[in-house]
Amino acid sequence: MKTIMGIRLYSIDEVARILGKSVYTIRQYIYTQKLGAVQIGREYWIPEKEILLFLKKNANKRDIQL
Repeated sequence: MKTIMGIRLYSIDEVARILGKSVYTIRQYIYTQKLGAVQIGREYWIPEKEILLFLKKNANKRDIQL
């Protein structure tokens, strides 16, 4: 995790661990715009608010468990 201008950003690896998914799945979520991310250089970073929004949207679906 890194913080830029007060915004917490998580790496794809960190988000995969948080959500209990593979890195490949998290990348697919980003590429299909199911999960918002910002690209800094060659890396994608996911803002904390995007993770929370994703969890809210998917709270009732089977593949995401809180």
